[in-house]
Amino acid sequence: MAEAADEMIVGGEKLDNPVWVAGGQNWRSLPALLLEDLDTARRLLPEAMKVFEEIDEHYFMTWTLYLQAMIASIEQRPQDAIELYARQVSRSREIGYRRGTMVALEGLGQANLAAGELEASETAFIESLAAAEEIHVRAGFDEADAALAIMENLNPGEL
Repeated sequence: MAEAADEMIVGGEKLDNPVWVAGGQNWRSLPALLLEDLDTARRLLPEAMKVFEEIDEHYFMTWTLYLQAMIASIEQRPQDAIELYARQVSRSREIGYRRGTMVALEGLGQANLAAGELEASETAFIESLAAAEEIHVRAGFDEADAALAIMENLNPGEL
């Protein structure tokens, strides 16, 4: 995947197509994150975001925000992750991108949970599960269900 993304970036540069380059930077950032190469993702994502913001491109922007929020979560910066996931929710909803909304809401729930914001976390998880059911996606949401079950049994001082 990394090699294909690198080729996409080079091809976009040859064609003088900044959107193609930015898309490749997004794609390249995912394997970088999976391989714990945060420096590469930190370098590429702001460059991609600048292009998407300049042309007001929301679809690819949602995934740039998602990857940046993942970095914030990995670095234990839950407030930054909350802001980024909230922006992803907003952008996804603006274009009616339900899967992006669902994924962002799940991340928002996790980030709020990490920040100790139990009510906000519960709301985001419930909205994420509702979005998943709306588009008939169920796989991968056991974590959200488990988090909701844990929160139902927590007292405010237990976090």
